[in-house]
Amino acid sequence: MPRSRNHGKTGRPVGRPAMVNVELTTQHNINGHFYGPGVVRVDENVAATLREQENNCRQYDRYMLGGGAGIIIPGRNGGTILQPVAPDFFDGVLGAANPRIRVSGR
Repeated sequence: MPRSRNHGKTGRPVGRPAMVNVELTTQHNINGHFYGPGVVRVDENVAATLREQENNCRQYDRYMLGGGAGIIIPGRNGGTILQPVAPDFFDGVLGAANPRIRVSGR
């Protein structure tokens, strides 16, 4: 008698994530695997991480295009945080290496 598999309501084996399509605007790297740009087919878990990275990219781009200055620092659970800083912050850092470099335009 053949052994039956428990497929649950979705028709796929229980415990196996569903495959979904995710549209990416840029290339992302998760544990050495590159995804995008464009539509990629990945499991639900990877899709959630890619969507989070896409949202972070959009947030950082909006902030930077608005004339803000910031640095990206490590966050909780392997994520990242955009730490706003004054544009003069970069003048001080770069000025130590080369006094003729000015970022803020002043």
